[in-house]
Amino acid sequence: MTEQKRAISLTWATGAALCLLLSSSCTLLDSPVVTENTETTEDQGIDASQDMPTTSADEDLGNPGSDMTPDMPALDADMDDAGTLPVDMTDDADMFVPTCDVPAELIAHDDERVQAGSTYSVTPRLSQGSIVQWSKAYGPDELSVDTETGEITWQIPSGMPVESFHVGVEGVDSCGNVVQDIWVVTVGNNTILRVGFDQNYTTIRSAFAAANPGDTIILNAGRYQGDDNDLNANGTPVAQPPSGTSNAFTTVIAADPTDVSLASALYWVGKWGDVHHIAVKGLFVDDGIGLNTATDQAARPHHIKFVDVGSSGGISISNADDVLVEGCYSFGNSRYKLSTYKANRVIFRRCVTRLDHAPLTGQETPFGSAVAYSSDDVVFQNIIDIDSDQFDAYPIGELTGAFAVPTTAGASERILYNRAIALNNATKLGSYDATNGAAEVEYRDIIAWDFDLVAGLPDLTHGFGEGTMTHMTVGNIRTEGDVAGIVNGIFNGWGGERDEVTNSFLSDISLPLFYQIEAISHNGLHNVSEYTYDGAEHRPDTFVQVDAREDVLSHLPRINAGSVLDGAASDGGVIGATVMTFAGRSGTFHGETGWDVETGVSMWPFPHEKTIAKYMGAYHYVGEIQDGRQVDVNGARGFAASGEVALDGEPQTLTTYIWEYLGTPCPADICRASRSN
Repeated sequence: MTEQKRAISLTWATGAALCLLLSSSCTLLDSPVVTENTETTEDQGIDASQDMPTTSADEDLGNPGSDMTPDMPALDADMDDAGTLPVDMTDDADMFVPTCDVPAELIAHDDERVQAGSTYSVTPRLSQGSIVQWSKAYGPDELSVDTETGEITWQIPSGMPVESFHVGVEGVDSCGNVVQDIWVVTVGNNTILRVGFDQNYTTIRSAFAAANPGDTIILNAGRYQGDDNDLNANGTPVAQPPSGTSNAFTTVIAADPTDVSLASALYWVGKWGDVHHIAVKGLFVDDGIGLNTATDQAARPHHIKFVDVGSSGGISISNADDVLVEGCYSFGNSRYKLSTYKANRVIFRRCVTRLDHAPLTGQETPFGSAVAYSSDDVVFQNIIDIDSDQFDAYPIGELTGAFAVPTTAGASERILYNRAIALNNATKLGSYDATNGAAEVEYRDIIAWDFDLVAGLPDLTHGFGEGTMTHMTVGNIRTEGDVAGIVNGIFNGWGGERDEVTNSFLSDISLPLFYQIEAISHNGLHNVSEYTYDGAEHRPDTFVQVDAREDVLSHLPRINAGSVLDGAASDGGVIGATVMTFAGRSGTFHGETGWDVETGVSMWPFPHEKTIAKYMGAYHYVGEIQDGRQVDVNGARGFAASGEVALDGEPQTLTTYIWEYLGTPCPADICRASRSN
């Protein structure tokens, strides 16, 4: 490979930075960095010939995300998550401006232990200044924060297994500054082991060796690298912690979820024995996060949680069951950003993905964002694929798109994408291909907007299976390819299986719309091409014609209340997508009580959006990809571009980027709101 430069680095705003190096020795750094490593490594993706990770059983599994040099801005603790404004800035004449006294300072809250069945209640304390608006920064859905007093209340369910959680508050003071405090609350009487340069355990593996099932390992702030902090267990069992039990999860948790990163991969496998009932929380992992058996006869990992984790090397769940990936963000170098392979009952919940460039080693295609590969009962809830627009850096070949369901190694059944967004994309929305078994997928409450479809296969949905598409908002779709001469329609249902497009709003699409879509009804149409509706389940009499897009859609996440699309769907709801609240209660596995309920918890402002933007914005790859092309992919683009401002003059966020995409200012009660639960 010719000259290459991958950059991700971290400087921390709170506390001294910790760098744990190579052995039990460690060096304290002012600015933790990611060291450069151009050693050839393999992708964690799925090899087409074997549909298994491409490393041998004893080979250290890595990812080219490790060859990085520093280039990441500071992660300021007082700018982490949903920023808030204490006053309405829309009317200067009547605006109340609070007196700006001394800037507020929070007294750091100590980690705590509580018991299941109790009520946890605490009010943050200030050493100076005052807070005009409090907000929830971290905590389970059941935890609430009083926006006036900051009081935290959490009724802990009786019978909750032992597990540790992040709890955090954020406050805006009278000067407009944002302050934040995050701590760890452990439910139960397990042992807590802390890793840090001044702790009993100075490396992660030493803490793993000392831990018992159900214990909590807390990682102090800093960057962890070197063999004794490597969590790639493909070559050694000491890289994974002891499994927990159904009554006590072994928890590996960052002391502060904005301040801990791993230079290795986190890859845990069943070939060393059972891997189950483990929760990993608040880590950023350079080289990918993965579960697998590693051998055909090995135990399948199960009941694993990855919460508030990020990676520049993908998150893959292979040959595993009952896995939760929640609050994640994935970008950079990998074939898929979120994927399952021969897995069952997996939930990806509240995650953000972005396609940056082709994988640098291993199999190149298929290539996509959130993929359920020969798996059953995989659910994607409230995920966002955003700014996957770097087509010139993508592999030449099969681009599965944002939300795809391949069947290379068997059927994929009961796959659901619910309340998901794909915005500013240069591939396609998705594909579902029943080549080697059933491909059964439902797209429900989906936003697909601003797509440049691949010229060689210019369809938005590529169907060779059974696809149900309902309550979608789809618009601004274009291509340089010949839709009529190649795929016949951007909703391509080729293959004879039943496909349906219902209760959906389609806008600004001059391309041929449908091919072999069996059921089409209750759709809203604005500025779309003509189509002959002659199928037995085609119901043009139920369509709603829309003269002006802004009459029905001012902001992508919801159809305008009171418009002609409101109440016009076959189920009495709106035609189009509604992506306003979270589906599925936090922390729940597939099939558990509450796993798919309407939570009533607002999706906006999106949790931890500033942390996500800073990691994604700091990514930069300059160099050669596998086919010899030179690419320069800058992560500081789209929602993660630095220095951009929203229409209210405040800094752009993920939330404002999405809500203002159509040019209408975001309501203050959405984009600058306080999160209370």
